[in-house]
Amino acid sequence: MVVPVAVAVGWELAPADRVVVVHEVRPTTLVVIDSTTGKTEEVAIVREDDGTNSKDEPGSELSATDTSTPARELDEEVEVTE
Repeated sequence: MVVPVAVAVGWELAPADRVVVVHEVRPTTLVVIDSTTGKTEEVAIVREDDGTNSKDEPGSELSATDTSTPARELDEEVEVTE
């Protein structure tokens, strides 16, 4: 699982179509509790982009006025005809 730079105990995450709550943060894993079963599970995490997790996923573009949703800026070359 790829996680944000800062993850805190109590956060809800949604890996694999389920909701888990962060119980403990370790250097390379998270200990989470599944919200439906109550089972504790240790999940491996990745904190940096590499070849396997840096692919852009399809999604909606954010409006120019949206300042609350985390996003990553990308430079895009656009051809302009005059």
